[in-house]
Amino acid sequence: MLPIFYINLASRPDRREFMEAQFHKLGLNGTRIEAVTPADISPADVDLYCNGERPTFLRKNELACTLSHERCWQTMLDMGANQALVFEDDVKISSRLPRISRCGRPD
Repeated sequence: MLPIFYINLASRPDRREFMEAQFHKLGLNGTRIEAVTPADISPADVDLYCNGERPTFLRKNELACTLSHERCWQTMLDMGANQALVFEDDVKISSRLPRISRCGRPD
């Protein structure tokens, strides 16, 4: 079974409950990954990635989203997985997900 991660802000327990209820209904386990907020971004990273004077830059909320996904990828690598499913906490999960999440793994 593919590892399943979902990104969730601590300040949104309603969304955490929403995701956990969906996983429970489908007989799946999802691992919660704490979302990065703009306040969590270091001043050095803000200067490097969010500086509007540079030719390309991100808004702080865009960088926070990217860093949240990076947390998922790092967790996936740390557990030795070469693939995973990653969701944000507002996704409505298809009832077909249990079949899809077995892809790449022998039954």
